[in-house]
Amino acid sequence: FALEKRLGYLALAVQTVPFVLWHIVGAKPISEIYFTIGSGLLSGLLVLVCRSIWPIVLLHALGAILLDVALVYGQ
Repeated sequence: FALEKRLGYLALAVQTVPFVLWHIVGAKPISEIYFTIGSGLLSGLLVLVCRSIWPIVLLHALGAILLDVALVYGQ
């Protein structure tokens, strides 16, 4: 929350950059990189509103589980 104190809501864009770069370096598909931009901004906003990272941690874990289930059983 230190960035928010200094930058306000611009902190959302600043915190999104490392996550997008992580997906680029990890050679993720372009669609996932674009999704990371939008979800990173929305996730950051939710963290600021809730004042906690735990809702995003849970949502990210749930998304990963659902993706795995879809890949295994979605055929």
